[in-house]
Amino acid sequence: MTSKWGLIPNITVTMGAQDTRIANWNNHFGFHLLWVEKKYTIIEEMDTLLCNDDGDIVLSVYDGLLTESSTSTTVSSADQVLNVYGEITSASVSSGATSFTVDDASLFGVGDDILIYQVQNGTSTTVGYYEYRTISGVNTGTNTITVSQGLTNAYVSSTKNASPSYSAQIVRVQVYDTLTVNSGASITCDAWNGKKGGIVAIKCNTVAGSGTIHTNYKGFRGGHYGTGNNSPGYVGEGIYGGGSTTLVSGRVTGVRQRTPLGGMNTGGSGGEGASHSGSGGGGGGHVNAGTEGRCGIAGHENPGGYAAPITISQIFFGGGGGGGGDDDGLASDSWGGHGGGIVILLCNNVASTINLESKGENHSSNNTNQTAAKGSGGAGGTILLTAAPSATTDVSGGLGYVNTNSGTTAYGGDGSVGILSSPQSDVISTKNIVMRNLAVLLDASDIDSYSGSGTAWSDISGNGRNATLQGTVPWVSNGSASYFDFSGNNADYINQTAGTSQIYKDICIVFQYEDSGWNYLLSKSTTRDRSLRINGNRLYNAGNTGDWVDTTPGAISYYVNGAADTDQVDLSQNQWYILGGENTNDTLLGSAWNYYIGTGRTQNSRNLNGKIAFLALYTEPLTATEHIENYNALKHRFGV
Repeated sequence: MTSKWGLIPNITVTMGAQDTRIANWNNHFGFHLLWVEKKYTIIEEMDTLLCNDDGDIVLSVYDGLLTESSTSTTVSSADQVLNVYGEITSASVSSGATSFTVDDASLFGVGDDILIYQVQNGTSTTVGYYEYRTISGVNTGTNTITVSQGLTNAYVSSTKNASPSYSAQIVRVQVYDTLTVNSGASITCDAWNGKKGGIVAIKCNTVAGSGTIHTNYKGFRGGHYGTGNNSPGYVGEGIYGGGSTTLVSGRVTGVRQRTPLGGMNTGGSGGEGASHSGSGGGGGGHVNAGTEGRCGIAGHENPGGYAAPITISQIFFGGGGGGGGDDDGLASDSWGGHGGGIVILLCNNVASTINLESKGENHSSNNTNQTAAKGSGGAGGTILLTAAPSATTDVSGGLGYVNTNSGTTAYGGDGSVGILSSPQSDVISTKNIVMRNLAVLLDASDIDSYSGSGTAWSDISGNGRNATLQGTVPWVSNGSASYFDFSGNNADYINQTAGTSQIYKDICIVFQYEDSGWNYLLSKSTTRDRSLRINGNRLYNAGNTGDWVDTTPGAISYYVNGAADTDQVDLSQNQWYILGGENTNDTLLGSAWNYYIGTGRTQNSRNLNGKIAFLALYTEPLTATEHIENYNALKHRFGV
């Protein structure tokens, strides 16, 4: 085995006869994500890498921040704010620039490490970009900040609390040796106010204690409810805008609209105001779109905020939920929840007893008796770690209000789940799924697997077992939870049309189904009853000779959302499942075959009415640990 040094980008690491080329480098909290033999490591853009003779990755990790500290501190009370925030007041800052203006430069000093972050940017997909720099000069007369190195990204910060909004900020990164958060104590941030706030950013060697670090409800703001007779609710704030200078009860009152702003905003839409029944606002978006709000009458749905344009280079607040609409002057009295903010810990060690949270807020309501629909939940935010995620984490979205008082159910939408990203928790890429004996990898959210148009769904395992869409199987763009929507018709399915046939012995599939009839997920043809299938709201039928799993009743049959199950597995319609299980069917194991997705027995119209987002097939059974590894790799993308 040989080894050699290289510079990023475009390193080649030589390990015996195998060369692994590292490509597609993107800035991610000042670091880069490196994938070699299923292992993730953090490395800075111009750092060096060594693969020693044992195949280990040897790094001198540099995070782009020059400051080190021997100072330690202990937090003993609740909701302490350690960071300092500055609104960038320069209308635009070009890439390569070394200075810009802020609202109050006196809050910062020479030697401070800062995060620069593009919070909102109209319809531009460059929203969410960020980087770190060290301050080399402060002019309090002109409120100018000078940094020691030119900026990588360009920033726009010209219009705030508007639609569209263009806002960027800086955050002083707190630097310690050891940071201890005592039990019952917590660290948080100033809430996002349309100009700055919403972020905890800490660099240290160790985070100790058993307290909490959180940005719960500190991200994009929820919309206020409709306040006039039959008036719509206000939209939630998101990456496009929707903020306002006038707040009521802390909620934005910028735009009343039943669709997300700009065709891309992560803030949920406002609820419709109507005399028959005001409808609920849409939930905030982040990893996924927020769910819709509605009243009890069809045709009055209000969409949730869009999924954020997530890449490895971008981070986002959770979108705010939309406010409920008014019904006959009864006042919805239920506004949308705020989204979660961003927690960044540039640390070597984080104690397993620490709680890390960036939750979206539930709807808020004081009136539970009136018939109008209610407000919606904000989306979960972002947690970025440079240490392995041993701490307890929560990036859940907030819940919308469900109202059954009018005799027909009306509700506000739920907020999307947020993101946890770390060296061992990749929710954007699928490359940390189990690679051992991987035969097929299809991912509806990966542009290399599906381009967004056409009939080719490409196998990105490297084995060339590509698939083709047959009939009408529309692709639905939903960020990292994009999927194909199957109608249940005989003509509408996806099948392998390239590469060699294979005996597939294990699976990881992400799906939903939408009725209690026969729903075939995977099979070896359109005419044979040898399939992974659902009937009567259960995986049907462990121990049946026609099924993927043909085991002794009581033995482990499937892994469902990370949990081992036995015999027949009960399921629920219209929710995401991450399913794995060893193929023990003698017929399916007898000879090689090509896969069929969403169909299996067309003579009895046994097809899928539902969604499939991801499929991995293996040539050998997975271990229990590997099933859990696949679940952990995918769960945050689908909110399970």
